[in-house]
Amino acid sequence: MNVRLEILESVPSTMDIARERAISGEVTFSNTGEPSLHGVMAYEQTAGRGQRGACWFAIPRQSLCATFYYRDAYSSPERPQEVSLLAGVAVLEAIRQVVGKRENAPQLGLKWPNDIILNGRKMGGILIEMAQARDGKWGFLVGTGINLSTPSFPPAIASIATSLAQEGLPSCTCEEMAELIALQLARLSALRAEEGFSAIREIWRSYDLTRGRRYLYEEAGERRVGVAVGITDAGHLLLELENGSEVAVQTASSIKEVYV
Repeated sequence: MNVRLEILESVPSTMDIARERAISGEVTFSNTGEPSLHGVMAYEQTAGRGQRGACWFAIPRQSLCATFYYRDAYSSPERPQEVSLLAGVAVLEAIRQVVGKRENAPQLGLKWPNDIILNGRKMGGILIEMAQARDGKWGFLVGTGINLSTPSFPPAIASIATSLAQEGLPSCTCEEMAELIALQLARLSALRAEEGFSAIREIWRSYDLTRGRRYLYEEAGERRVGVAVGITDAGHLLLELENGSEVAVQTASSIKEVYV
């Protein structure tokens, strides 16, 4: 597959640029979902956002800031969690290609819904949004931020953030990482079409670093603490509450990790 990326010098948000392209019809999709452009990448992002509207810290040319277009036969507003997990696997597989096989393999995995965790700290994240294209059909925008060659971080996040370079691991250019992710998205889309979402879900579970974490869960004004025990078949986070019951969490905004 020939990866086609729109590469920009500096933008407020690649997600916003990608949304404009999809809505205006500048980016189109084939009958099988293949986009005319695979994504938007910027060397600098001045107003990138993460989960819950948080700002995303990124040093120009040292962190990947990109948004990818994704559509397949199952793309609909009712199934965002499936694409969220697929995107997480795609990014992990791309990073593993860069890191390669090592005797002392780093702890690299995913924290639900899609934080990229390296040796206990966050090295990247994925934000999924939707856009209705000019043809009236829905597609997904896969916003991705990954710390590649960043040597250090501001004091406020230094204890929780990391990068490939900071961990002494092989890195790559932003363009190379973006191309690898686009290729993995296409590969996993084909796998999903052939074997179903269960194939994607099981790969995600093999990367899961969420199990055992404690969360404060809020529903209907009531707050309870639960421990993550995995994900459901639909891809939602499964918490075991203090009373022994289990609850499936569908959105990250309804939970907050509790550090003991």
